[in-house]
Amino acid sequence: MPTHDELPIQPCLECSEPYKVTREDRKFCSDMCRTAYNNRRRKEQPPEQTAASVVDWRPDFYQQINSIIARNRYIMEYLISMDFRAIDRHDLEGYGFNF
Repeated sequence: MPTHDELPIQPCLECSEPYKVTREDRKFCSDMCRTAYNNRRRKEQPPEQTAASVVDWRPDFYQQINSIIARNRYIMEYLISMDFRAIDRHDLEGYGFNF
């Protein structure tokens, strides 16, 4: 095994800065470059449409889902704090619950 001074040097795929290759499959000089490269690549190449992708892919899709879940959780916490033990769907919709 080569010493640290004998390691091969190659350019980073993201910033093109040379770095010492400590593993054969290493392509980036840092985690920050690896993350930046993968984020940029995902933005440039939207995912392929497959049978599994029933939902329309949008960059903010997951943020919208998380917002709905957070709002629903807030409504449920409020109803529990008010000692509601049973509430029907119509009343939940009146509070803004999203099914």
